[in-house]
Amino acid sequence: MSVYFVAMQDVKDQAKLDQYLEKVGTTLPADLKVLSIDAEPELIEGSATRRTVLLEFDSREDFRRWYDSDAYQAIAQLRKDAGPATVLLAEGFVPPSD
Repeated sequence: MSVYFVAMQDVKDQAKLDQYLEKVGTTLPADLKVLSIDAEPELIEGSATRRTVLLEFDSREDFRRWYDSDAYQAIAQLRKDAGPATVLLAEGFVPPSD
């Protein structure tokens, strides 16, 4: 089942984020689906941070293989240092069978 990595970040240090963005591409799996990267998403309700990223992985195991990899963990702190964020993993929707 697909899972979705959602990151919403209030970027305070663009230089750190730029360093992260220069390096993250080499860590991503070839079959990753990048669904959205939006620096200024439209706020409909509540409060939100500025930068929103939505990535689709084929499975939780595929996500963990990427996120927990040495290559990604070597640069993850750059993203964290760029500013406060909410990061979550959500399972894809599977309609109930009749």
